[in-house]
Amino acid sequence: MKIRNGKIYQMSVKSDTDNKILVPCDLSSGSEREYFERLDDVLSRKIDHVFLDCTLLERVTSSHINILWQSYSMCIAAGVPARFSSISVNLKRVLMMLDLYDLLISEPIGFTELTGHDMPIRKKNVGKELRLEFAAGKEDIDNAIEDLRCFLKTLQLPEFTAFELETVFYEVVTNIRLHGHIPEGSIIKATVEIRPGGIKLCFIDRGVPFDPARQTKKFDPNQSAGTRQKRGYGIVMINRMMDKIHYERQDGCLNVLILEKNGGH
Repeated sequence: MKIRNGKIYQMSVKSDTDNKILVPCDLSSGSEREYFERLDDVLSRKIDHVFLDCTLLERVTSSHINILWQSYSMCIAAGVPARFSSISVNLKRVLMMLDLYDLLISEPIGFTELTGHDMPIRKKNVGKELRLEFAAGKEDIDNAIEDLRCFLKTLQLPEFTAFELETVFYEVVTNIRLHGHIPEGSIIKATVEIRPGGIKLCFIDRGVPFDPARQTKKFDPNQSAGTRQKRGYGIVMINRMMDKIHYERQDGCLNVLILEKNGGH
């Protein structure tokens, strides 16, 4: 169950309509497995089409893109058209960024929905900085993101810019948690610094070496369809949402990742 704007939303992936399924936002506690079991059951009924309702996707991460892409692939394999509904502006922009919008969504997107990418840096905010140190647990990361969200609100940034920064932060630290193999008890250090020319994010961890700057920004959705790609969207999102990426390995044990997003007065 989820409360939003004073209303209560049921988090179950089931729907009142036989061929309509809610795409889950919270992917813990078996909700992802339940969702795909429900989708598989619906597709087995030889229906004309299936509606994938994205109402709950307030936060859009690479994991959600994975789910949408796998859902699309399952529908194609079953010969059942998939229709996505309740697509938020942020989800539309991420799909456009990944060159997936035209493939997954049939409805046209308005020009005004793609505006708002400029990131003015107010002079009064230059020099502001947020420093965080936290463990790599899921709850610790959620708390760090909440601190980041509160900090970004004080900067009065455009909504989509704040969304991109929060998304990049989540993708970086989640990648460290899931794939960094950091030593037990070690922490992640993150800094967000406001500069005259934009915003700088710095992450330091003791995980295995990994340089996202070496990963290509190129992404072929048609090739992904052929291989049924399930991972790698997060790295593409980081590369496309940020303007500069620098990585170095320090002292043989520290990963230092610096990300920059350009802006101006």
